[in-house]
Amino acid sequence: MMETNPLDETKPVAVPPQTKKKDKKDKTPRGRWILLGILIILIFIGVGVGLGIRQGVNLRITQYSKEVISAATTQFKLGEIDLAAGRLESATKRFNYVADIDPQFPGLMDKLTQVEVAKAMLATPTISVTSTPTLAPTPDTQSQEQRLAQAKEYLKGGNWQATLDTLNALRKADLNYHSVDVDGMYYLAYRNRGVDKILLEGKLEGGIYDLSLAEQYGPIDKEAEGYRQVAKVYLTASAFWKVDWPKAAQYFSQAYASMPNMRDGSNWTAMERYRMSAIGYGDQLMTELKYCEGAEQYAIAATLGGDANFTATLTAAQLLCSPSTATPAPVATLEASLTPTVGPEPSVVVPTVETTDDTSETS
Repeated sequence: MMETNPLDETKPVAVPPQTKKKDKKDKTPRGRWILLGILIILIFIGVGVGLGIRQGVNLRITQYSKEVISAATTQFKLGEIDLAAGRLESATKRFNYVADIDPQFPGLMDKLTQVEVAKAMLATPTISVTSTPTLAPTPDTQSQEQRLAQAKEYLKGGNWQATLDTLNALRKADLNYHSVDVDGMYYLAYRNRGVDKILLEGKLEGGIYDLSLAEQYGPIDKEAEGYRQVAKVYLTASAFWKVDWPKAAQYFSQAYASMPNMRDGSNWTAMERYRMSAIGYGDQLMTELKYCEGAEQYAIAATLGGDANFTATLTAAQLLCSPSTATPAPVATLEASLTPTVGPEPSVVVPTVETTDDTSETS
């Protein structure tokens, strides 16, 4: 039997090294939280971008709706004027234009019916007693190239009506002939004719209508749009003439600030109408015993022109507002002087829109 050495029992036992396992449980939840946070941030960014885009689209839709309603309303009113004046073809074109924009426009179907009834009443059958020979029309041998070249010459020379007449003949012969070039020429002719009507001829409604026709071929530039907006303000102010002096003065002041020399068919400028509106408003305030406010309106009118008689009226109104304590003048005498002499008053002339065959042309 072998004997064991007691020293052997005290020797350390060699233990094989063990590899330390990574604690995956500590790191996995932390990584998931980081990914979740990033995902939430991305979701919020996406939602924000989507809301911004949607808001922008809604704003554009709202602006477009306002423009459509404004155009339809303007043409509907012009159609009513044409119908009342017996211009049935012009009224038909305007009401059809409104129908294309907004078929549900209030009162549109009634007006279209009235136009058709009026046309039917005017139509009378013709009875031919004897047959008469008819001459065949001379065939138009002018080529499309010649018509296009002639339209370009008219456009270059500023003859807008001749340009439109030539383009109508060209498009009637061949609807698709150089359609892009022809559309561009239509735009320029309608745009420039509309501006000339507003600035040179005093035909504000006709100019507004021509610019609306130009819009069928392209967007209106800022300059022409500015003229159109001032013309609309002028026409709005004219609607309150002698009816509501405060509003007439308010709107004519806006037209005067933008284009003081704008005029309508009566040849009265925005400046003169503003002056007359201020006087009318001042007279109204004086009758209401609002002397200081009336004097303010008279002062505005004085800055726009006047004569010696009106200067006396302004002075009398100012004295009633702030009477002198040294040598007071009799109130009856001052009130008697509040009858300004401003000359004949302008009459509101509703300009008529000259309609020709070119208004039926569409792009």
